[in-house]
Amino acid sequence: MTATGTFDLHDWQEQYYDETPAAKLARISNRKTFHGDLTGTSTAQLLTVGVPVEGSDEFAGVAYVAIERITGSVHGRKGSFVVLHVADRSAGMTVSVVAGSADGELTGLGGDLRITRAEDGSHSYEFDYRFND
Repeated sequence: MTATGTFDLHDWQEQYYDETPAAKLARISNRKTFHGDLTGTSTAQLLTVGVPVEGSDEFAGVAYVAIERITGSVHGRKGSFVVLHVADRSAGMTVSVVAGSADGELTGLGGDLRITRAEDGSHSYEFDYRFND
């Protein structure tokens, strides 16, 4: 099955823990609110890598890993589950449900989430999921 919708980012808190001229490493925590076929909230912890932007003093994110717990409902089935994010600018991004992490009516949930960021900064998702009942 596929669930689609949007989400809003909240409480973006970034802390650098290792910096060199070539790369900055940061821990980020944030929350999301999901709308659409997947409704609810989440908390996430990210580890990120930023590298210098050519011709600028700024750094741009090029890779991250994250663990995120989503609590709410998918097409009306309530519970929570954990997803693992792995992203690299050159290799792309995967966001997958961690096997065995779902509870409540979502027990047995598996699948992959695709996230799209629009030019205006808004985010949408497509969640291809299944149940291993």
